[in-house]
Amino acid sequence: MEGRLPELAALTGREVRTVHSVPWKRSDWPPASVIVLAPGTLNTVNAVALGLTPTWAAGVAVEAVGKRLPLVVMPCVNTGYGAHPQFARSLDVLRGAGTRVLYGPGGFVPNEPGEGDPEAFPWELALEAAEEWG
Repeated sequence: MEGRLPELAALTGREVRTVHSVPWKRSDWPPASVIVLAPGTLNTVNAVALGLTPTWAAGVAVEAVGKRLPLVVMPCVNTGYGAHPQFARSLDVLRGAGTRVLYGPGGFVPNEPGEGDPEAFPWELALEAAEEWG
């Protein structure tokens, strides 16, 4: 996705944020109409579902859930991680909070451990979901 950030910036009319801002400084950006969390690791998805903010990305998503902002989450996990019972609970929590989760058919389909292809991540599905919602 790194090489495609200019495309995303052109869609939004703003630079794509990739670094943490300081929490006490007021943002000069307008409120988000939709937020996309992708690729969502097992750790990040579980953190967001539990309301934990260990990273900037998780913090943005946790706040979006709390503010009831449109949030699209597309996990990126292998079948081993995806089979963990907490992951299923986390997806249920996020869906119950109104988050659009793109996992399984129509979203990210997990691969066997060691067989993932980062270039094949279906970014277009996450962006289409954001366009539909935003």
